[in-house]
Amino acid sequence: MYLQIAAEQLLFIQTVAVRLQFQEENFTFTTSDNTMSVYMKDTRKSASTWTLTAHKTSGPDTITDGTQTYTVNAGSVTRLVVTLPGQTFTDGTGNSGSVTGQTAGVSFTIAKISATDDYFNLNTGYSGAKTLAYSGPANAPNGQSPGYTTSVSFTSGQSTTTLTTTLYKAESPTITVTDSGSYGYASSSVTVSSGSISARLSATQRLQDQPQQLKTHP
Repeated sequence: MYLQIAAEQLLFIQTVAVRLQFQEENFTFTTSDNTMSVYMKDTRKSASTWTLTAHKTSGPDTITDGTQTYTVNAGSVTRLVVTLPGQTFTDGTGNSGSVTGQTAGVSFTIAKISATDDYFNLNTGYSGAKTLAYSGPANAPNGQSPGYTTSVSFTSGQSTTTLTTTLYKAESPTITVTDSGSYGYASSSVTVSSGSISARLSATQRLQDQPQQLKTHP
């Protein structure tokens, strides 16, 4: 965005904490200058309205401070951000926290899917029923494919459906979600461990014992 500052306003000072980029910070006016244009880039929508103040560092005592407010809105949706178990999503920042490992063949719930712009700002206009596609995790050695929740409802940019998921191959994949082939953004990796050996041996033992039981009780 562009801001115009009048000749009596010599320095912009931030009144709140926000990531800003200016072409310049100090502005010197000559007698022929009335206004000066400033290019400002703000990438975080973590508050609805910010206030900037222009403060005199030198000049006539009659010069007073000037203020201007501006609103930062989220950009168009470019990412569907997958928040895995153990993680927390924050508007304007993205995911934080350590991913909880999972066991092959045991279902778990993806914490959230969020529709954001390039800077992890939630786009609240992304709402309603969506059909999503997932990619990343591989099939199990026996060919069993992962199980996902593909029909997902969104409200104000975030999923509201319980996202039940089952992965069957022991690996450490990322999960990417797309809407009609768009907005794919790889998640953090999740470690999928093999299932319990004792559980598999127990199932095998039950099969071996069954013929003996049939013989014992003709």
